[in-house]
Amino acid sequence: MDLLTCQPDLTSADTPVTSPAEPVLLDAGSYGMLRVLARPSIETGDLRCRVSATKAAGTFIVRPHFGYDRFNAATTRLIVHYGGEPPPGSYRGFDRPNRPVLNRTVTLVDYSIVDAAKALAGARTPHALGATIWRHDGGRHSVEAPSRTARHAAAILAALAIHWLQRPDRDQLRLAAARHVLRRGHHLRYTREAIARAESLIDQQQRTLAGERAHLNSMLQLLADGAATRPVLPRLPLTLTTGDP
Repeated sequence: MDLLTCQPDLTSADTPVTSPAEPVLLDAGSYGMLRVLARPSIETGDLRCRVSATKAAGTFIVRPHFGYDRFNAATTRLIVHYGGEPPPGSYRGFDRPNRPVLNRTVTLVDYSIVDAAKALAGARTPHALGATIWRHDGGRHSVEAPSRTARHAAAILAALAIHWLQRPDRDQLRLAAARHVLRRGHHLRYTREAIARAESLIDQQQRTLAGERAHLNSMLQLLADGAATRPVLPRLPLTLTTGDP
C-alpha cells in the first residue's frame, strides 16, 4: 500500500512478510480496554491491528507517515487506515475489509493521521491529536464523524499510537516503512525536482549578479576616466586697481 496515494504496492506479487500476531491489551481510557492482535510486517513496516472491545471492533493498519513532500525518517507521525488491505485493483477506503465499527452502528472509513508523540504526552481528542475522523454515510461517501464518535475513535488511535511508539521493534518497522515508501519514488522525484528548481534559481541569480556587477563597474570606470581627463583651468594673475573707475 502506497503511503501517499493509498494504493497497493503493485511492484511485487509476493505477499508481504509478516511476523506472528501478538496479543496485547491496550488502555483506551474511559472507553475501556482494547484486546488487540498486532501483526507487524518486516517488509512494509505496517502494523496490522485487529481490535476487539465491547464497543469497538475491526482492523486498523498503522504505518509511519513520512510527510508528503519533506521526507522525515525519524517521524513519530502515523497514518492509520481503517480496515485491512483492499482487494487487488481497488484503491478506495470503502473497499477495505473489516473496517472498524464503533458502538455497533458507526463504521469508520479512509484513514487518519496522528502524532504518537502527542498521544504519549496525553493527547486524547481529535483536535489534540491533529486527526480528522471519517465515517461511512451509508452510501458511497464518507463524512466527518460526529464529535462523540470522533472522541471514541481518537481514544483508540491514541492507544494504538502509544503501543507503536513503545514497541521494541519500532525502529525496525519505521526503517522498513521508510525504504518501502522510498522505493515508490515520490520523495526522490520531488527532491530531484526541488534541486532542479533551486539550481535554476541559482543560475538566474548568478546572471543577475554578473549583470549588476558589470553595471557597477561601468559606472566606476566612467568616474575614473573622468578624473583622469578632467581639464586644468589656467590660473589668472591677480590685478589690483586703485582710484575711481
